[in-house]
Amino acid sequence: MSYFISSTNPAFNAKVQEVYDAAVEHAKTVFAQRGIKMAVERLRPVHLGLTSTYSIPYNSGNASTYKMQTDCAVFLVGLYSNSTNIKEITLKKGQEFLGLWSVREIVKFQEQQGAYAGNVKALVFKSQETLSVQIVATYGQTGTANEDIWWIGFAVMPESGVNASIVA
Repeated sequence: MSYFISSTNPAFNAKVQEVYDAAVEHAKTVFAQRGIKMAVERLRPVHLGLTSTYSIPYNSGNASTYKMQTDCAVFLVGLYSNSTNIKEITLKKGQEFLGLWSVREIVKFQEQQGAYAGNVKALVFKSQETLSVQIVATYGQTGTANEDIWWIGFAVMPESGVNASIVA
């Protein structure tokens, strides 16, 4: 069983579109309820308060957590990976276990990106919800933790915060 759909598969674009549409719908809902003009962007490191390149931080087996600010959200759909060292990623929403992704297959895909083949509706983190990420990796001789792996997903935030962190 494959956890991810290669970007060469037409189902990849369908998954990405499904998640983008859900992010846009959320932005419209926030605007309708609170009157705040919202933006939807591809998820970038700045959105998660990271200053590094497009790389999910390796945390020596500990979970990194990202709590969404009010009116902000993250919608995940998959991963880009050029790393042969990352084995698995554990995802949680607060204390709720969402899944253990075996991510090694992504580096074998032609474009080295894949959409999650499971339920992407569970990969939505809205106001005050927490995304927890734990990475399991094996390292070669360098022992570095700077891995080339990043999310495919979307960030929703007020228009006034498009180039700022959306996590507390």
